[in-house]
Amino acid sequence: MVEIMIRIIHSMESQEFFSDEFQPQKIEMLSRLSALTEIGRFYFPNVIKGDYFGHDKPSAYQGYRDICLEFLVYFYNTALKSVDDSNVSVLWKQERNFTALMFDVIEPRKRNRDYSKHLGLTIPKGQAIEDFIYENPKNINVFRS
Repeated sequence: MVEIMIRIIHSMESQEFFSDEFQPQKIEMLSRLSALTEIGRFYFPNVIKGDYFGHDKPSAYQGYRDICLEFLVYFYNTALKSVDDSNVSVLWKQERNFTALMFDVIEPRKRNRDYSKHLGLTIPKGQAIEDFIYENPKNINVFRS
C-alpha cells in the first residue's frame, strides 16, 4: 500500500499523473489501491457499535469502516478527484498517518524482540544518527557530499 501511495504522490509532484499518456498507469495504480483496500477488510473488519449502522448491507460492509481502511479510502478519493498537484500535501499527510497507524498495529519493535527471544537471534538495536556519529565522529563524513 505504501509503495502505491508514494508512487501516486510522486507522479503527481512530477505532473505525470495528469498527462493523457499516463492514464493507463494512473488507472492501474488507483485500481490496485482500491483492490488492496478491499482485501484489507479481511484484516480490519468494520467496527460494530451496536447501533445497527449498515445492518441492511452485506456482512463485510455492516458497521463503520476501520480507521486503517478509512485513511486508504480518503487517499483514493482525493487522488481520484485530483486535477493538479494541489492535493499533494494532503496525500502526504494521509500516507504518513496510514504508515504510523500500521506501525502501531504491527509493532515492529515488539516483533523484533519476539523474534530475538524465540529464534535465538541477535537483532541489532536501533541507532539514531547522533549515536552513529558519537560512536565515531568521522562518521559524519558519510552524510557529506
